[in-house]
Amino acid sequence: MYLYIDESGNTGNSLRDPAQPDFYLCFLLSQFNIDIHFKHEHADLLRLSNQNELHGNIEKCVPRNNLRRCYRILRRVLHLSGARIFISKANKLNYVKIRFFMDLCSPGIECIPDDFYSSSAYSNAFRDFSLRISDSTVSQYWNDVKCKRDCRERDESFCSVLDKAEDEVGDVHEGLMKRCISLCRDGYKDNFFTSKYEMLKQSVNGVVFSSMLKRICDECDRKGMPLGHIIHDEQVGFEEALFALVESARGFDRSDIEVINQYFSTSMDFESIVNSDFEFLNSKKSFGIQLADCFLNVFTRYDKGEGVSQLITSIRGSDVVEI
Repeated sequence: MYLYIDESGNTGNSLRDPAQPDFYLCFLLSQFNIDIHFKHEHADLLRLSNQNELHGNIEKCVPRNNLRRCYRILRRVLHLSGARIFISKANKLNYVKIRFFMDLCSPGIECIPDDFYSSSAYSNAFRDFSLRISDSTVSQYWNDVKCKRDCRERDESFCSVLDKAEDEVGDVHEGLMKRCISLCRDGYKDNFFTSKYEMLKQSVNGVVFSSMLKRICDECDRKGMPLGHIIHDEQVGFEEALFALVESARGFDRSDIEVINQYFSTSMDFESIVNSDFEFLNSKKSFGIQLADCFLNVFTRYDKGEGVSQLITSIRGSDVVEI
């Protein structure tokens, strides 16, 4: 099986971009190598659209008199390739709240009860934390602490962020957060930046990707065809983050994975991540990535209430997951 991936909503370190509050990934799973088996269909679509690459809103780039033919070709490729579409959606600000909470309550902090991560206490504590922590404190944590490379500036911001967090969420879970914050301030700082799970937390892309991969591998098993190739659109930073995630996953044991999945309320498939064959291509060279991009654009416009494309029927049965 071949898996083509494209993203939408990646605005770098900007968490509060009102135009793109969510991060989306589209996974197009095909029984065939779309780039090889459907070259003629790709050429026809490029000719009809007068473009050198299919990208974004296809209704805008294709002349109206050619749209119906393009729709037929796109649906034909989906049908003949046995393709299925998976789409994931993550609110970027909420994701960083999870990361912040993870950093403050990392496994191994002495004041956290042993059963904290396996009980309702974890979800209740995070719910209260999420409601009380301000967006400005979360943004400062991300921009001035996690994304800062200058250690001196980072350390100064680190103390400021902890002071704000203590004021806002210190009494969460009967004062547990206050005790965690005190430990972070008084000597646990190094672990805040170098914990065992830090590579996993570096990118929302990696978490969204790994949480959806389990569903995709289950679909491959159902079809009796292994996932052989993963083709992702070239993206600054994501290739590095993904390979860092792979290296990090090699060191996880079963107890680590249970903790991680509890953190993210998901089921990540680290074995598939470690064993998969990754390839990063410029989207201009891959018809499969261009298809993922077009169908993701259809979904995001539909999700934001910006109009319904005739192609929405092609993705209505897709597997959509919100993180």
